[in-house]
Amino acid sequence: MKRILTTQTVSKGYAIGPAYPVIRRELVIERRTVSPEEKESEIRRFQDAAATAKKQLESIAGDSEIFEAYIQLVQDEALIQGIIKKIRDGSNAEAAVEDTANEFIMIFEMMEDAYMRERAADLKDVKKRLQYALAGIVENPFTELREPAIIIAKELTPSDTADMNFDNVLGFLTELGGVTSHVSIIAKGKGIPCLTGVKDICSLVKAGMMIAMDAGTGEICLDPDKGTIEDYTDREARFEERERVMDEESKKPSVTRDGHSFMLCANVGNIEDIKDALKSRIEGIGLFRSEFVYMMKKDAFPTEEEQFEIYKEAALLMKEKELTIRTLDIGGDKGLDYYEYDLSEF
Repeated sequence: MKRILTTQTVSKGYAIGPAYPVIRRELVIERRTVSPEEKESEIRRFQDAAATAKKQLESIAGDSEIFEAYIQLVQDEALIQGIIKKIRDGSNAEAAVEDTANEFIMIFEMMEDAYMRERAADLKDVKKRLQYALAGIVENPFTELREPAIIIAKELTPSDTADMNFDNVLGFLTELGGVTSHVSIIAKGKGIPCLTGVKDICSLVKAGMMIAMDAGTGEICLDPDKGTIEDYTDREARFEERERVMDEESKKPSVTRDGHSFMLCANVGNIEDIKDALKSRIEGIGLFRSEFVYMMKKDAFPTEEEQFEIYKEAALLMKEKELTIRTLDIGGDKGLDYYEYDLSEF
């Protein structure tokens, strides 16, 4: 038995079960110089791949703002023109997608804001989808996930979670990703134990290896002995009982011990946050952080109509409950890709 302790806890809870390492088909990026006669056909290859990727994303988007943002990325004019320029300069489509996307990814990864750094993973996901479309490959690393298991991966993307059967997901362990990564948000929303930043977990774990994890303390036991499994099973039962009691308590009116009533509200950044918060029987939205509406856009300010639709949906979800929308709070550690601040104006 081997014990691992990690400090980057995401969502509380226990999981005991076999490991399901995510195995991806490796794509070798072919690089070649295209002749002047080939350039237009190579551009069409890329455009066809982008159309395929967009269609795939639309089929899984549903009401997800994350996949809506992916669709916008696939259609992002700066990304498209950057790829086309590289093809016109002589790169083949595969190399042009790889190099242009990596330039954008590097910009995101250098940002100080943790939320914006995590968006680099979104662009990596879009890049991979374009590359698979160019190769004519439909990738799903979860086709063999037929029994409950703990998912082990270097990194998990929104596309990955769209392919999962969550009935068979006991927990997540990833080497990369932070508390604002997509897998972290999914784990919190679905109550799935999750630990990110687990060093070398992919090389330490084999398919089917039994794992016991405590997402609250960050403890992971690989190949646990019988006594450890019994201990974790007992801890899990106590945790679930506490969760049951808290769920029952949440149905009661919000009143202090000395009899004063108060409103229980949530702070949110998007529509998905509101949907998750409503599951906890909140009485209102104390703060809708409108800056996230702006930060999810990649190339321009959201239009008045786009903002109206978002806030309209928020109001409909809240119905008779209180909803407070904060005026735009941008600056400092919350930058926008498409706007430069002129400090001389202040």
